[in-house]
Order: sequence, then structure tokens, then C-alpha cells
Amino acid sequence: MDALEAALVTTKSPLIPDIRHLFEDCMLDIVKETSLGADETSQESSSISAQYRKSLKAAIIGSINRVRRPLHWFDWLFRWTAAGKRLFAYQRFLDEYAGKVIARRLEYFRSNSFSNFKPTKLIDILLQKYLLFQTKTFNSNSTEPLTLKTIRHEVSTFIFGGHDTTAEVAIYAILLIGHHPAVQARIAEELKSVLGGNNENEDEEQFFTLETLKRLRYLEAAIREVMRLHPPGQIVGRRITEELQLPNGKKLLAGSNCYIPLLYVHRDDRYYEQPDDFKPERWWTASKEEIDVEKGVQPHPPFAFLTFSAGIRSCIGQRYAFLELKYVLAEVLRRFEITSVTKVEDIVIGIGPVVTPLTEIGVRLSRRRW
Repeated sequence: MDALEAALVTTKSPLIPDIRHLFEDCMLDIVKETSLGADETSQESSSISAQYRKSLKAAIIGSINRVRRPLHWFDWLFRWTAAGKRLFAYQRFLDEYAGKVIARRLEYFRSNSFSNFKPTKLIDILLQKYLLFQTKTFNSNSTEPLTLKTIRHEVSTFIFGGHDTTAEVAIYAILLIGHHPAVQARIAEELKSVLGGNNENEDEEQFFTLETLKRLRYLEAAIREVMRLHPPGQIVGRRITEELQLPNGKKLLAGSNCYIPLLYVHRDDRYYEQPDDFKPERWWTASKEEIDVEKGVQPHPPFAFLTFSAGIRSCIGQRYAFLELKYVLAEVLRRFEITSVTKVEDIVIGIGPVVTPLTEIGVRLSRRRW
């Protein structure tokens, strides 16, 4: 929220020409802290934090460009190119950063009793299991032993896959909510009902807890609708393990790769009425005003919403993503009324691991009072 406040001061106008970098940096900082437990104010300088963001974004772009060039697929050749040297340098920085945080946390665990410690960060959960393996108090016959290298890779993967996706959803959410005053008004009413009191109170902890976030059901419906219309991923891929007969008589052979285009499924009028319209109400069940987070939503087949994939390989970060998005969007919408300037139809998108808007996303903000 400080970044939005600073942007308003910098522009000296209610117009923020582009919100993309604000939400990209915000989501990266959140997922980095919940994964690594890195405290921006005490454990690292702002310059290192900025370098981390720069290196991560550059590593993602470099990896995409490498895939597009078959000759760069060979490590022995790629490492001698200018692009290879840059990419490996960024990856080294990211690995070293994660390694330093792991070393600090490991030293803390080794100097303190961890038997009664309740971990809250991903890195702490993994390190606790690592130390249990070391002390032979974990059943290593049924579980692969953890190594520090594995922990570093797991944390890096979580950060890599968890920040761009939620950032793009948040950006599109602000854009669409800003174009639909009735939806925004209903979200504001829900926030007022859940939070109560005066929204000028800056004591954030007084307002938001896990329980209050769970009660923001209409906001969650709006987030789901954003994910349906603008999923951050473009396809879901699966390998066919046994021959599959389709209703049209065609067969998918075992060993084949199958790719499902999310936009095609999410905008199929067999499952969604007026599929191109932004209608959060479609995510309320027919029998009662309640959203089923775990099992999907009753009016639609469970495989008609694939933002988090589906089946045994569905995204393990679904709960985390919803809590993160609800918290960030609730904080913005309780402070500001949003009017979107950029039109959805004018946006040019870039296709990579995440579908990213290449067009600037402009909004006008005004103080919300209740």
C-alpha cells in the first residue's frame, strides 16, 4: 500500500499511469517473505532486495529466450554465449541469496530447540524436516531424505511460480473492478460489513485476520471470475498413460501429450452463460450464498475451471494464492475507489510462462470513506 501512496504523491494526480510494476513487486515481496522469511527491514538492504527482483525477472526472460533457440539447449554451448553468461550469473545470485537465508535459518534451528517450534515459513517447514532426518527421528524409509540443495530448489520453485501468477491476477482484478462500479460497490459493502468501524484506522492487524479474510466471499467470487476470464497460465499439459476414447469416436494413444487451452474452456458457453462478461455472481451456488473453495463451485463442472489445473497434479498453492490476493485487493479497495482508464480490449498480451499484459494499465484512485 505504501507504493500506491508514493505513486499518488509522485504523480501529484489521482491518475496512476501504470500499476503493473507496483503489483509485481508487491507479490514478489510477499511470496519471498512467506517462502524465505526474509525481513526486508532488518535482514537485508533495499539494494539487495531490488537486485533479487531484477535477477529473478531477468532469469525468467532469459530462460524463455533460451527455449526459443534450439542451439541454446546444450549447456556446453550455451554457457559460452553472452546470453548464457548473463543467465547463469542471475541464477548464481538467486541460489546464493537463498543459500544465505537457509544458512541463517539453519544456524537458528541448531542453536535453539526446534521440537516444539511451529514453522510458519516454507523454508522453516523444510528445514525442520531436514533436521529430523539428520537426527533419525523421521521415518526415512517412507520418504525421500531432504538435502539443502533440494530445499533451495523447492523454495526457488515456489517463488518462481508463485509471484508472477498472482501479480497478473491482481492487475486484471483492479482493472476489471475499476470498470464495473456495481461490483466494486458490492465489494466495498462486504468489506464494511466484515471490518466494521472507520476505514481511516491504520491499524491493519485490527482489520485482517485469517477469519476475516475467509468471510470476504464476494471478493473471492470476483477473484475467481478474473481468473476465469484472464488465467495467468495459457495451457494445462498432461501425458496420456492409457488409450482414451473420446465421445466423438477419436482416440488418444497412450504416451501422447495432451494440451488443454484454458481460455477456450473458460469461455465455453456450454458451461458459462455470457462467457465473455465479468459476472462474479456466477460463482455463488444455486442453493445458498456460499463458495466452495475446496471442491469447486456447484453450477459449473469441476473441470470447467482450470486456473489451478485439476486432479492429483493441481496447484498446491491454491489456498495461499486466494489468501494473498484477498488480502492485497481488500487493502487496496478499503482505501481507494478505483476507476480504470485502460480498456480491456486495448490490452496487448505477451505469451510466456505467464500471460502478461504488455500495455500500461492506468487507473484513477480516490479516497474511500465510510
